[in-house]
Amino acid sequence: MSGESATGPGESAADPPGSGAAAEPAEAAEPVETADPAAQAPPPPPGRWSRLLPAWARRRPLVTGVTAGVLAAAVIAAAVFLIVRPTVPQARYTSLPGEPCALISAADVAKYLPGAKGTPVSTSAGNTARAGVCKWSSTNNGENRTLIAQVDIFRSASAVKQAQQAYRTSLSAFRCHCPGVIVSTKAVNGLGDQATQAFVVARPTANFGTAPVASLPGASLVVQSSNAVIVINLDATDTATGVSQASPPSPAQAAGMTAMARDTLAVLDRPASAAPPPAASLAAEPHYAGRPDSCRLIGTATLARYLPGSTFTPLTPQAAVKPAASSASVCGWTASGFSAQLSISTYPGALAAGQEFQGVGQSLGVSTGGITVTGMRWLNDLGTSALASFRQENTEAVVDVVVWSGNAEFDVSYEDTAAGATSASQTAKMLAGATAMARDALAALGSPATSTAPPGPSYASPSDACHLVRTSTLARYAPGAGAGQPSGGAGQGTAGQAGTSICFWPAPSGFLNLEVTTFTDVEYARARFQFGVSFTHHLVDKVTGTRPVHGLGDQATAVFEIDVGLPKVELFVQSGNLVIDVSYADEVDAPVLSQAGKLAADIAMARDVLARLHRA
Repeated sequence: MSGESATGPGESAADPPGSGAAAEPAEAAEPVETADPAAQAPPPPPGRWSRLLPAWARRRPLVTGVTAGVLAAAVIAAAVFLIVRPTVPQARYTSLPGEPCALISAADVAKYLPGAKGTPVSTSAGNTARAGVCKWSSTNNGENRTLIAQVDIFRSASAVKQAQQAYRTSLSAFRCHCPGVIVSTKAVNGLGDQATQAFVVARPTANFGTAPVASLPGASLVVQSSNAVIVINLDATDTATGVSQASPPSPAQAAGMTAMARDTLAVLDRPASAAPPPAASLAAEPHYAGRPDSCRLIGTATLARYLPGSTFTPLTPQAAVKPAASSASVCGWTASGFSAQLSISTYPGALAAGQEFQGVGQSLGVSTGGITVTGMRWLNDLGTSALASFRQENTEAVVDVVVWSGNAEFDVSYEDTAAGATSASQTAKMLAGATAMARDALAALGSPATSTAPPGPSYASPSDACHLVRTSTLARYAPGAGAGQPSGGAGQGTAGQAGTSICFWPAPSGFLNLEVTTFTDVEYARARFQFGVSFTHHLVDKVTGTRPVHGLGDQATAVFEIDVGLPKVELFVQSGNLVIDVSYADEVDAPVLSQAGKLAADIAMARDVLARLHRA
């Protein structure tokens, strides 16, 4: 592919004879055409299914008083002018095939993306246009290939003119000399009325909020034929990082994209007779039901790699932020030096989720206050569509990965909480971490286990933990123990707040301590359990080991400790909305109880609590 052409797109050197572009200045002066509101409004540029539109593509020209007078005079002269007016180009295409993934033949898709599956994409282009979009994805040898085909058919009285204008608008974006973006273009003869091939390299510093061309990385082919505009985009990315493979298409790939465009033109000529793609090569647009639990969407291996030793906390979604959402869930993870947050929302349909994705993407491209956006990147191989934003927020670096998949939209925010500037290698690592979390979330969304709240019983708040342990249990495991002594913190749980009761028993062999806490949601109980197990080593002299205890609640873990120089066994149990923290510690100068004996006492006390605490 050649370097960026000296002749700009839309100029005569780039347009084949008969394209209609050379005659455009004369058409633009026709007073009858300016009376058509659809002709006054610049059509959206094709590609990326017209989502993240730059401001210049959404602007409508203002009609001043002087302009209105000129229009009035033009209307008076219209009858005389129409007698000698040239024939207006007639629209050739009327409809799209029922299955947008039929736009390109299955044979051509299989040739360049072996094993790819196509997914139709919900989109809406307004009353004066119809759009069809399909996205194909395949993975091979550590490389993800993504093919996107989009067709816009304009349907107004000036449909052909609108298609020509949309084509020129798209190509004007490819002429952008924008920071962080390298573009080369080449005219393609004999394809439609006019066609251009482009290759875009979007570096990490590119921001498609200000450089729209960065939203089409890889190789693109833009074709205008009568009242239709076709955009075909082929991008290859590294599976691990999502970084585009910056190599121009080979002659064979360029010929393949041209063949795909011819497939689409043939389908548009006879949409009703388009052969449906094989069922095995199609995937339905995802639709997620239920209420996904964000705290369970990221895998333990990913957390261990990018947030080692982290604890999670379910957060309360702000309904006012995304009022159209059917469900929302937010979870945060905190580790030494890093933190992450996953926010997921589902909507009644894919279009609503796409609109939310568009709004989030636009906001992430804006620098404001103490936030400086340092770059944005398109991630072609995630969901229906995905993007990454890099920003410096005061002294902290943040990478956001936002994903749209069917009727779901979610945002992974991964933050380096260490002060100071962030190196390019650190930014790349953060992008890899945020992308890995997004992949986990996307894979887990389809699992029924994540679509409902975690199962488990619901317990009433304890009034007095001292009454939950049987006298016979104390007599067996702590003979000679005194009466239970309540210890502060007792209270009823309310919305977002735990109800807690604490009790301890002194015994000749040591001290027994019990803390019983109920939560308003199971998610909070799970988070508190994990926090208790993970944070213990910060509270005692030494943790000598941990082990799971099976058959006790939903999950239970024993932690073996040295506290103020004395052995101690602490047991954490989570059952539904309940968390039990029970420990047995040796007393100074007292007979030493074995580790197994302490654990047995902890387990017996926990079983008493589970049996005697009232259900809500």
